Amino acid sequence: MKKKLSIIDILIILIAVVCAVFAVKYFTANSKKAYNVPEVSYVVELKSLSDEYLDVFKEGDKITDGVKGGYLGSVKKVEIKDNVETREDAENGRFVQSSFENRKDVYLTISGVPTTYTDDEILFATQEIKIGKQLHMKSKNYVGHGYIISVNDGK
Repeated sequence: MKKKLSIIDILIILIAVVCAVFAVKYFTANSKKAYNVPEVSYVVELKSLSDEYLDVFKEGDKITDGVKGGYLGSVKKVEIKDNVETREDAENGRFVQSSFENRKDVYLTISGVPTTYTDDEILFATQEIKIGKQLHMKSKNYVGHGYIISVNDGK
């Protein structure tokens, strides 16, 4: 038995298509289109790395999310500084700065065009970019994690 399309079936299909078009237009209006999105740069701090690993960080490295694999931008600047840690001196009840021998802190400035850019959030793929967020990242030559310490959205 072959069923024919009735007027009701056609109306249901048309309503579904109209709803889908409305939903797409509504959600893309809330998130700026890619050609209107400014380039965003952010700095990731990698603490206390061994001297032997410092030569792997290069400007131009393509960075992806180490967990989900989405593109996070490319490295625009690499800064290597002496390791400095603030630690509690429990005996004296104060904080002191100390460092580890043969350890450095690396600061990667990563830049790119986010996939979602609104007043409330900046997303590269599904990874939210905001100060204090831990970022798991990987490149062709390294894998690591650090914390975002600054964000510049070009405004």
